[in-house]
Amino acid sequence: MRSRGAAHTGFPDVERAEDCKSEFQQAAHAFKVLIRPHIDEALAKQAFGKPWMPDADMLPPRLPTPQTASPDGTTSSIN
Repeated sequence: MRSRGAAHTGFPDVERAEDCKSEFQQAAHAFKVLIRPHIDEALAKQAFGKPWMPDADMLPPRLPTPQTASPDGTTSSIN
């Protein structure tokens, strides 16, 4: 029986999965040959040495309460 692929299981077909390693290697080689020589190593170390993702337990900032305008031009908070 043939697999239904990503649309059904969330994973690629077996035939497709077999090509993934090769495709990744091609992309990695292209990056190494074409892009890496043009990267400022000191700047890359500085940028990649920073944390890019917030802590998982960090709460998002609270947004200010929206204000509404009444017909007389005064504003009030929406609660």
